[in-house]
Amino acid sequence: MTHGSTITKQAAATITKDFRDATGSGSISFDNGSGTQLKGELFDKGCFGDILEQQGCEGIRIYYGLNANSKFCLVLVGVNSNGDDMEDGEIFEIGSNCPPNCGKPSDLNS
Repeated sequence: MTHGSTITKQAAATITKDFRDATGSGSISFDNGSGTQLKGELFDKGCFGDILEQQGCEGIRIYYGLNANSKFCLVLVGVNSNGDDMEDGEIFEIGSNCPPNCGKPSDLNS
């Protein structure tokens, strides 16, 4: 199973800017509840480690979702060698929204 590939910083900056532009235009709404469009979500490395350390886990799938407050969120789940979700294993949500927690301005968030 091989999924994902590295991209250049410039390509990442273009992709994230295109997303911010699309959400800012109102064609897509990823609101964090304060009227501010989300740019991303931070998860501690332990979340990824807990998922990847599961027996048979070969990767992580990230789903888009709406949480209990009807706000955009990401859901992380392990994937086995068949590409199936490991639904009985570790599943994470409740990352830290950007904004407000974006760190210093960068090519990916500004």
